[in-house]
Parts: sequence; C-alpha cells; structure tokens
Amino acid sequence: MSKTHLLVISILTIVSLSPLFRDGFYTSSDGENHLIRIARFSSLLAGGNLYPRWDPVLNHGRGYPLFNFTYPLPYYVSSLFHFTNLSVVDSLKATFVLFTGASVLFFYLWTRHLPATVLFLFTPYRFVNLYVRAALGEVAFLGILPLCFLCIDKKNHPLLVISLSLLIFSHLQLSLIFIPILFLYSLTNHSGKAFTTSLLLSLLVSSIFWLPALYLTGFTKYFSVHQFIPSQHLPTLRQLVYSPWGFGFSRSGLADDISFQLGLATWVVLIISSLNISHLRSSRKLVLVTVWSSLVFMSTNLFGLWDWPIFQSIQFPWRLLMIPLIFIPYVFSGLNTSKTFTVFVIILAIYVNRNHIRTNLPQFVSIPDSQFITSQQTATSTPDEFMPKVFNSSTSYIFSSSPVIIISQSISLLAVVLYGIIFSSHYRSR
Repeated sequence: MSKTHLLVISILTIVSLSPLFRDGFYTSSDGENHLIRIARFSSLLAGGNLYPRWDPVLNHGRGYPLFNFTYPLPYYVSSLFHFTNLSVVDSLKATFVLFTGASVLFFYLWTRHLPATVLFLFTPYRFVNLYVRAALGEVAFLGILPLCFLCIDKKNHPLLVISLSLLIFSHLQLSLIFIPILFLYSLTNHSGKAFTTSLLLSLLVSSIFWLPALYLTGFTKYFSVHQFIPSQHLPTLRQLVYSPWGFGFSRSGLADDISFQLGLATWVVLIISSLNISHLRSSRKLVLVTVWSSLVFMSTNLFGLWDWPIFQSIQFPWRLLMIPLIFIPYVFSGLNTSKTFTVFVIILAIYVNRNHIRTNLPQFVSIPDSQFITSQQTATSTPDEFMPKVFNSSTSYIFSSSPVIIISQSISLLAVVLYGIIFSSHYRSR
C-alpha cells in the first residue's frame, strides 16, 4: 500500500467523521435505541451472559427478547469499547469510526484505486446512515462487505469464511441481498465452488444468530405490528437524482424528510461507465447491471415483489442504495478515463458532500450511562415488534434456553471446530 495513499485516505476519513469527535450524540432516527442496546448488552455481558438474548430489564421490567433478533456484531464491538471505560455515547461513536475506517481501508485494498476510494467515502447515503439515521448495523455491514470481495479476489478462503460470518452477524437482511451478489461475483473470478463451501461453513458458524432469530420470530408479534409497508417507501427517480437533505424520517409517498440521492459524482460515473460497458471486465459488467437493476427495483413495485414476505423484511426499498454505494466506485476503479476526468470526479464528490458531513441538534450531552442501563424501553423503532405473544413462567425460557437455541449454539461451536480442522490441515499440507 502506498504511504501517500494511506495518508490521503486517513485524512479524508477523519474529515468525514469529524462530527463524531464532538461532545455528546445528536438527534437521529435510531441513535437512542442503539445507546440503550449497548448499555444493556454490555451489562448482560459483564454479568457473565456471553451471548445475551433475553433482557429482564427492558419492556418496563417484564423482559424482552431483543438480542435474539438484532444483529450482535456491532454490540459486541461497542461493548468492548465500553469495557475500556468509554461512556456508552463514546462507545457508539467509536464503533462508527472503527467500521467506517474499516470499510474505506478494505475497499482500497480491494480496488487499489485511490480516486474510487474517495468516491466510495464521499457518497451521500454513507452520511445518511451515519448522521441522519445512526444506522449502526448498516455502518457495520459496510465495514465488512469490501473485505468479502477482497477475499474472493485473493482466493483467501479461510478469511472469506470469517468475513461472511461477520457480515451475517452485522445485518441479516442486507446479507440476504448481498450473498447472491457475492456468489455471482465469485463466478466471474472462477471461484464459485470455493465460495459456496465458504458460505456453507459461515452459515453454520453464524447459525447461533440467524437460526433462533428466524424460528423464534413466530413466538412474537412481529408479523402483526409492522408499521412500514415497503411499497409506500419507494424513492422516485427524481429523489435518486436529487432530494433535499433532511434529518427526519422516510414517510409514505413523497413527503420524506430524508435524502435518497446517489450523489452527482456517482451519477456521472454511472452514466459514463454505462456508455463504456463494452470496455469493462466481466466482474464490473456484472456489478453495473446489478446497480441499474437495484435502481429499478427500489423505485418500482415490479411484479408486486415488495409485497412478498421475504422483501417486506427489508422494510425500506431505499436500503438497496447500499448497492450503488459500493459498486459504482468499484466500476470507477476499472474505468479507463483521463486524469482530468478523474480529478473532476474526486473534486465533485467532495464538494457536493461538503454539507452532508454534519449532524442535527446535539443530544445526550453529559448524560450518565445509568440513564441507558436502567432504561425500560423496548429499544426498537417499531413498538412491540419482538413482543412475546404470551407472557408466562416459560416465556424467558423460550427466548433464552429453548432447544432451538441450544441446537444453534452446538452447531456454531462444531462449525468453529470444523473450520479449525479444515484450514489447519490445509496449511500443513502446503
């Protein structure tokens, strides 16, 4: 890695994260929920619960199975920061910094292209997730995703198993979207069989999370309390080109208080690369088609697909903005253009995002951790979405020690042992 490139990337990343170095947190869609979750998760860990599932304090002291269903990786990382005596607020911000830095570093290692990395960093949807939504799971997911592509390119299958497992632990719904894309990408690299093997092993390793989450959902009110109907949150083409920056929420119809724009520089690269698609390598042709498909899919209810249960779990179609966020810069890295055009794209990307590197009103300044640790909310955006259908003496058992949980833990443990056996013998034979 070029030291100059590393220096440039580091400086620009610090600039993009500068709002996180101020005191307190900021008003956001999910920030308060994450602060409560970090406080409760770390408290349960400190009490000896190595994989928290049932929290006896949440839901007004009745208990709540929140951690059976929410992605665990970001909360393990945040808890590690919290155990170093950082406050809950600073632990959340440190986790944002870590995963954002990781995403930029892994993307650069994947593409070895500084201008593309700058475009990847300065993309509006990244700042929506950081400073508008405080979408911890999606920030963590983006921190791991480029590593998966890097492992496929390098044919590093041991690390691919780990990265795929971490991907699933960071955001299950987005994993369902990107795993098929990763598989298709591996086919362009003639490593589809190895990817499939790595994926199967990673599914076994991560079964401690996704298996109980899928099975135990039926014991909750999840399917009866949904507030969000995906087909009512389709961004229009106009919104994808430009929509005013806001710090509110996605609303039904066009009355959104949040921006869904791809970014002017991103659109320029997308159009130019589409006009030159015949000159691109097969992997970049694939992702370019994937980008256009995602734009159509997220902006229309094609064939009523957003009414299907599997897609309803995504909640918001505009979450697919993660696809152009990573893939358009990747295409840019393989685009044969003049130095003038490259410099123009970099300057444009930084300039049009200059006002997106900011937060809304300050919040939780000088608030003690005890406020979050003793919170009795449910810490979910949709009220009661994981509320047990029945509360009785066996409710906590169902969500913390039932057979499906014991089985999933055993599968994960055996998968970790199998992983060690397979790859230790692999390295000994080399």
